Amino acid sequence: MCLWARREGNRKKPIYEMHKWWARRLGTTFRMLLLAAATPASKRSRLWSGGFFQRQDLTGLTVLDPFMGGGTSLVEAAKCGANVLGVDIDPVACFVTKKELQQVEIARIRRAFSEVQAAVESKLLARYATTLPDGRKGSAVYAFWVETIRCPKCRHTADAHPHYQICREPRAGRQTVLCRSCGALDSIPLAWQSFTCGACSSRTQVTTGCMVNGRFHCPHCDEVSRLTRAEGTGLPAHRLFALDVLPHGSQERVFKAADAADRRLYAQAVRDWHAAAPGSAMLPPEEIPGGPRYDNRPRIYGYRRYTELFNARQLLCLTEIAAEIAKIEDTVAREFLALAFSDCLASNNMLCAFAFDYRKLTPLFSLHSYRKVVRPVENNVWGAGPGRGTFSRAVEKVITGKHYGRRPYELRYLRGRTLPETVYTGDRIRTALQPPAGTASASDSQPWGRVIRGSAADLAAVPSASVDLVLTDPPYYDNLPYSELSDFFHVWLRRVAKGGYFGYQRTHTPWKESLFVGRKGLDRSVEHVTYADTLGRAFAECRRVLRATGLLVFTFHQKKAEAWRAVSAALAQGNLLVRQVFPVRSEGQGAFHSYAGTIKWDAVLVCRPRRRTRKSTPTTATVRQHADAAVATWAARLGRRMRAPDRENLWMALVTKELSGIAPSPRLDALRASLLGEAPGTAP
Repeated sequence: MCLWARREGNRKKPIYEMHKWWARRLGTTFRMLLLAAATPASKRSRLWSGGFFQRQDLTGLTVLDPFMGGGTSLVEAAKCGANVLGVDIDPVACFVTKKELQQVEIARIRRAFSEVQAAVESKLLARYATTLPDGRKGSAVYAFWVETIRCPKCRHTADAHPHYQICREPRAGRQTVLCRSCGALDSIPLAWQSFTCGACSSRTQVTTGCMVNGRFHCPHCDEVSRLTRAEGTGLPAHRLFALDVLPHGSQERVFKAADAADRRLYAQAVRDWHAAAPGSAMLPPEEIPGGPRYDNRPRIYGYRRYTELFNARQLLCLTEIAAEIAKIEDTVAREFLALAFSDCLASNNMLCAFAFDYRKLTPLFSLHSYRKVVRPVENNVWGAGPGRGTFSRAVEKVITGKHYGRRPYELRYLRGRTLPETVYTGDRIRTALQPPAGTASASDSQPWGRVIRGSAADLAAVPSASVDLVLTDPPYYDNLPYSELSDFFHVWLRRVAKGGYFGYQRTHTPWKESLFVGRKGLDRSVEHVTYADTLGRAFAECRRVLRATGLLVFTFHQKKAEAWRAVSAALAQGNLLVRQVFPVRSEGQGAFHSYAGTIKWDAVLVCRPRRRTRKSTPTTATVRQHADAAVATWAARLGRRMRAPDRENLWMALVTKELSGIAPSPRLDALRASLLGEAPGTAP
């Protein structure tokens, strides 16, 4: 996981790699919310007229995030000198946030990395050595594999290529392609839809492969079959067919078809792995948990253990790196390298794809799921220079994050300029971490931070009336099962990071206990009630720990009315009044998360402890009228940027605001059902 991973749009990212631009943008969003909540109304004009990009001093302020995920709100608050307190049920999230806030001399990380480098770098790089057809030596940056499938009808085996492109170069107007008959590579104009192989003279349609819409079309008998695998049918088989090579002494990368020497080198790695595996203490034996899961992948593809998601060469390299990290005596430095190691896991497995227009690997979970990849890309695990997600680059990412903590900056977009201006704010993270079981106490000289692994519904470790601001992003009902996905990292971290890892004693993350609706095989209406009740108890705990003048600010979006009904019920249970609602941009313009129906704007709900309720209960028509008017105002201000899904989400947030002022009663329940739909599983 990325050390400075923030929430990407509506996604908390404790376990996924993300682009630095998004990290800065979403960090900026939470900085805005933090400063707006902490700045008196009389001084907010200064904040928006330039003060946002200046040093902010929130010394003495205590900020709590009970659903901290990747720690965005805590990092932003710590930059401004506030005391920070984070809670999450997921041990991976807790470990990431702990390392974000923890102070360390960068030289300690570099010394520890040098120890690992001296022990394993040369032998790891040797496993990716190759020779180009012209005799030049080089290192493979990426190795390309394709799943081989045996037709259930004719029993012939074929490569499951979805197409025959290897890479596109739009600026040069070229594409690298693969002959479907002999496997030779060629560079042809980007506009060509087919080509004749210079080696075997066969004709290949570039975009027409054996995989169409997730189904395998046998080239021998035209039988169409699915790629799911029944229990006990075995793992997918793969064939090495090409390499992306960096020649020694050159910066120009070259594609080559895999040859016999490349396959022999891999075969040697397989033999080495079979010899080393029985004695490897770093190899996680855990099975991928079965149902009831939200997503049955990757088990439906034949995978039963996490180690099966890697090939033998990857496992050999990863376990050797992990073993050297575990030997490091400097506990703090070891944990930072363990963090880097866990980050590189997402880019060094057999569910990584290739971004054809960018010539780089796409990590596992880039789409927040275990998606099927029939043409996986194997990274050079240590790293030969270029290459996304290598271990050496992951360590540099950690170091870059610590540099940022010492000198944070914001990006300022100016009219007429294409690139943003980097503005150093003068802030700095100087948080002193409290032990997990310790008692956090303010210091005049240094702000404190504390990370607690536990449920937001039980904040017994936090004194009443001790928090000034709750700034959070609760689980979005049924959008993402974070703990199901983070278990992939957990099984490795508990071995590499050892006792400094929050989930050291746990076999798996508490994915069954996470706040989530939609696990297959369970009654959705029961999960809905559990979600609303648990979120309500969490809100009630937040109200208890807030000072009398405190605020609870959270972001939420969902296109399902039942999710907003749960939020409304939780606010009533927590005795919280929504004072303000406004939209904030949460998703970018990229293709990811831009499909039809995507919500691009989160709703921000600003809440205070409710002191009294409305004397009269509004009618359904009145609530609709107020929500309609507010949505119309925002739509006029934002124009085309606010699409129909965004308006619907904001409307439900505004309805939630209106309902929050009504005392719990059958009348409130009736209003909620009328405005936000019926109970799950019943007719609307």
